[in-house]
Formats: sequence, structure tokens, C-alpha cells
Amino acid sequence: MFFLKKHGEISRAYDWNELLGLGLSENTKIWTKELCPLENSVENCTKHWETLKDYKKNQKDEKVHQKENNFQQNSSSKKNWVYGGRFTLVLIFLWLLSPYIFSLFDQGQKKEETINGELEFLGGKVRVSKSTKYYEVKEVNQDLGKKGKCYIIDLKSAYDEEMVLFKAGEYVISDPNNSFAISFDDFMANVYYRLKDEGVNCQLYIKGSAYISGHTTFLKNIDERYGSKEGFTKVEYLRALDKEYNFFTNEVQIKWIGDEYSNSELPILRGKFIEYWIKQKFKGVTPIILEGGVQGKTSNASLRNAYLYLFVESKNS
Repeated sequence: MFFLKKHGEISRAYDWNELLGLGLSENTKIWTKELCPLENSVENCTKHWETLKDYKKNQKDEKVHQKENNFQQNSSSKKNWVYGGRFTLVLIFLWLLSPYIFSLFDQGQKKEETINGELEFLGGKVRVSKSTKYYEVKEVNQDLGKKGKCYIIDLKSAYDEEMVLFKAGEYVISDPNNSFAISFDDFMANVYYRLKDEGVNCQLYIKGSAYISGHTTFLKNIDERYGSKEGFTKVEYLRALDKEYNFFTNEVQIKWIGDEYSNSELPILRGKFIEYWIKQKFKGVTPIILEGGVQGKTSNASLRNAYLYLFVESKNS
């Protein structure tokens, strides 16, 4: 299993193919147990981290070295030596071509992940993918009281590329450390932190929603895992100035929720859950909750959502 470090924080464990699927920079620091000669855990090992580029190179060198050793041990005749020598030359030739092969692979992967093009910031100095198998970024008309552009982020399941949604009547995603986390990690690494690292002033916002079904009758107890102790009965948010929830005041409002919640309180609770989860997982990242409401006239599953927005302030604002 492999781990990576971003802004001093150690990620969850990834297998090799999953790690490559994140589209990380070649200079990203990674760690796996075989790198530590003392066999320490990832939390206790501070010295034996390698860049993704160096790890790939060392693995290629090790494979070549191992194959050469196997050839020497098995060569028992001149004929074997001739064929083995040819095989070694092929390996060396492939090794010399490996940077080009990896470059083609990276280009193919980048082409797959940028089907819908790129977004440009700072005059084109910073570019991020509009759409990958983990997320889709679309500019929207969301007025947050300051100059800049607002983008909605649609997270997708890492397995079936469908939207990550809440279950009916729930404000907790039961397994946020599975497909939801993979998709969100990819967005944070390849969009949010890239913008932050380049000095782009940006902020995350969350707006929950719910559909109309059960609006007058639904009532359920607050989840014990996410109740008053965790801040789910006193939720701070920015109030909407219109019925479509597209314009917001800059003044912080408070929503008080008792031991039970109704359908009308689901949007705020869903926004709070995503805000709480992000703050726990990413140190120093604090999304702002926007007021959301019950929408639609029918039971539309896509409204069991907490919309994630990225607001990028104008350079001169």
C-alpha cells in the first residue's frame, strides 16, 4: 500500500493502480513499507519518502537488474548466452525508451481526463481539468457578494462514475471514506490545492438540498454520530436572498435544530455534514455553508445532494 503527503498531512492508503489514477505530479512524495529499512510505520518514518518519479525509476532499474541476474544464473551454454545476450540488449533498449513510453502513457492519461478541456487562471499560468472520471467543474451564476467566478463541482463515484448522493431522508453518507473520499481527494489535489499553491484566492462553499416528498410529514431523530457535540444542532450559514438560492447575504445566520429534524432542515444538515467531513480530513480547509432548500415538485433523486462550489476571486477584487 502507498501513502502520499500533501501540506504535511498523510493520506489514506492507496494501491499502486489507484495511486496512478489520481494523476499526481511526478514530484509528489510517496511512501510504502519497502522504502523503510527499519520497517517503521508511515507515521513513524520521516526519512524514507521518495518522489513518484524516483520510485518508478528505481522499480524499473530493479526489474532490469533482477532479469540480468536470472539470466546469469541460468546460462549454462554458449547458445543460452547468445540468446540471453540478445534478450538483455532488448531490455536495455526498452529501458532507454522507457521515458518516452511513460511520456506517451502520461499524455494518454491526461487526454482521457481532459475530455472537456481546461479552466485557466492567472492569465493561463494555472490550468486545471474541467472534467475527469472523479469530478466535473462547471461555471454557474451564484452571487456571493464579491467579484469573481463561481464553479459547481459534481463529484462522481470512483467506481461507476455516477453522482455521489445522500439516501432518502438522510444527512449522513454512511461510508464517506470510500468512493466519496477518492473523488474528493482527486478534486482537492488537482484543483483546489493547485490553485492555492499558485496564489489563486479561492474558497469552498457547500449548499445542501432535498426534494419535496414527505415535506409535511417527515420527522427523524438526529444521528447520534453527528449531533449536538459535533455542531449539528447549531449550524452557521449564509442566508439566501432569493427563492432560487442563487444570491446570498454576507451575514452569518444560525439554524437551531432539536433532537429531531424535518424535511425542511435536511438541506442545512447535508451541507453541515460535508463541511464537517472536509474540516476533519483537510487541515486548515473550512468551507462556508450556504442556505439551501427543498426543491422540485416530485421525488427527484438528484436533489438528495450537497452541492460543492468553488469561488475564485478576481485578481483585482
